[in-house]
Amino acid sequence: MKPFIVAIDGPAGAGKSTVARLTAEKVGFMYIDTGAMYRAVGLHFLQDGIDTKACDDATISEAIKPLRIVLTQKGNEQRVLLNGEDVTTAIRTPEASKDASLVSALPAVRDFVDLMTRQLTQNSAESGFVIEGRDTGTTIFPHAQLKIYLDAAPEIRATRRFDELLARGADPDYESVLKDVIDRDFRDMHRAVSPLRKADDAVLVDCGGIGIFEVVDAVTKLIKNCRSVNV
Repeated sequence: MKPFIVAIDGPAGAGKSTVARLTAEKVGFMYIDTGAMYRAVGLHFLQDGIDTKACDDATISEAIKPLRIVLTQKGNEQRVLLNGEDVTTAIRTPEASKDASLVSALPAVRDFVDLMTRQLTQNSAESGFVIEGRDTGTTIFPHAQLKIYLDAAPEIRATRRFDELLARGADPDYESVLKDVIDRDFRDMHRAVSPLRKADDAVLVDCGGIGIFEVVDAVTKLIKNCRSVNV
């Protein structure tokens, strides 16, 4: 029996990771954060001093061959291991976010992450997965049983990111954070390979004016309704 796939897409800062993680926990599915994989690849290139702008696809493909990215669950938190090293915190910096957006535009990197994500669902005994990213429902799992596009205005997403950075002890500038959000939206929506967009059959969930747990409840209800139809 094929696992039930819930694909959650949307722009940066829409709360996809938190919604996907809490929803997966609530319905008993496994959570997969594809964005964390791109961040890990970007961190690898950064640490190794690889200038992706100066490399062709063949060079990039060779550079990512030795990469081993593992997602593990520790309590309610997903940990990211890059070649055995826990990089969960390292991949959440503003620099890592920018690198993730840049490497995600590279065809070789997208193929690498897409393949890893599909393999995670194929080689598992899990009954279902909640998978979030930018092209989960449009490219990686175009036949997912449920597709959701989570969105909010750039200003709202920037405020959330600003508060998150403050909580981590940083001293962010709101206008700079907002510019980063808008710039990333543009890059994600206009890249040549698998640009960010809402799938035609995805359910739009605007999370701008409601709390995170209300969003989780709404997504959980969609999953239950969809599963009852597909039984």
